[in-house]
Amino acid sequence: MNLQDTVKSYHERAGGCQKGCLREPTQVGSILNMRSFALFCLLCLVACSNDPVPAMPTITVLPTMTVVVKPAVVGLPTLLDNPQSFVGRSLVLISPVAVSSGSVQIVSGFHYEGQELRPLKAAPSTVWLSGSIPEGVKTKLASGVGYLKVRGRLGPPGAYGPDTRYPYQFTVTESSILVPDTTTLINLTTNSHALNDVLLNVSGTLLTTKDGAILTEQTGSGGIPRNDARQIKLHGLLEPQIVQRLASSGDVHYGPVNVVGWWHDGSLAPFVIQSAP
Repeated sequence: MNLQDTVKSYHERAGGCQKGCLREPTQVGSILNMRSFALFCLLCLVACSNDPVPAMPTITVLPTMTVVVKPAVVGLPTLLDNPQSFVGRSLVLISPVAVSSGSVQIVSGFHYEGQELRPLKAAPSTVWLSGSIPEGVKTKLASGVGYLKVRGRLGPPGAYGPDTRYPYQFTVTESSILVPDTTTLINLTTNSHALNDVLLNVSGTLLTTKDGAILTEQTGSGGIPRNDARQIKLHGLLEPQIVQRLASSGDVHYGPVNVVGWWHDGSLAPFVIQSAP
């Protein structure tokens, strides 16, 4: 091979090398582009896989609520009508009471001896009052008698108190003096529901027969109430001495009185009835 052929061969190899060198960057770029695309796809997948997890709902723990059940307010006549239904229950009892030998005891009601109020003896109480009554409460009982609001629990049937002659016992935890609310027959008949289970002092004309008793505004001749007169029923036994002091027409007795009693479900259970002038 002469010099000219050698040079030509060199240039051909050089040109091929140059062409090859020019093609190689393109191939590398293609490879890099493919790798970049793959990396981009990979990043997308990673980004998708790293989406934030949906937040769990917030659970709010509410504070525990204690439901306080208020004890029922019960008048003595209501309690005595059906004592079994109140056994074991926490109650607020409204009752006439009297102080005897230093202790306060439940009585069924009062009557007047002259101007003095005395416990009824004809209808002794069947409930023994157990527990301590503060001295401050005792001293507020005028002449040893009055009305108490006592909180406690009624025990099961048994034999309680002196000579075990009381079939029920009410154990006191709290006590206070109660003064009757003074009202009128007009207000009582108009707001009967609002005044339910309240100790009341009300005046009117007492009308009694062998079938029962009512308290009315006015009566006409022979004790007959006027047609438009407001009236309420009295529930329970009446003090015989009171009835005997009233005017009479046959078996009907009538006259003006003042009554302190327990208003419940549309009738008044008298604790004391006093003749009015």
